Amino acid sequence: MMTALKILLFIFVSGFISCDSVTRMKFDKSGWSLRNDIVYDYRENMLPDLLENYKIVGIKYAKLLDLLGQPDYKDGVYVYYQIKVVYGTIDPVAGKDLVLKMSKDTTIESLKVEEWKH
Repeated sequence: MMTALKILLFIFVSGFISCDSVTRMKFDKSGWSLRNDIVYDYRENMLPDLLENYKIVGIKYAKLLDLLGQPDYKDGVYVYYQIKVVYGTIDPVAGKDLVLKMSKDTTIESLKVEEWKH
């Protein structure tokens, strides 16, 4: 009995420690687009659902725009959606972006979540 209690306690503590501060939300385009001054309110919370439940790799750029709206930045074959930005006194000091790479025919061929710090 004591062993089972220890195992349950271990599972509970492990689960609690591994939880991050992001409150998961279902993805929806209107929430994804909601911006509070210079940061997006819900993108970080919606990102896990978006990545788990929506097929992005393999779709055309036009379909991506229907799903996510205009990107925050585009550089050649790379498309960037800002997920999170942490500001210092004035300038950004850290952040997270959803980075998508397009093929020549505008098909999304890969994606990654990129965290950065200055």
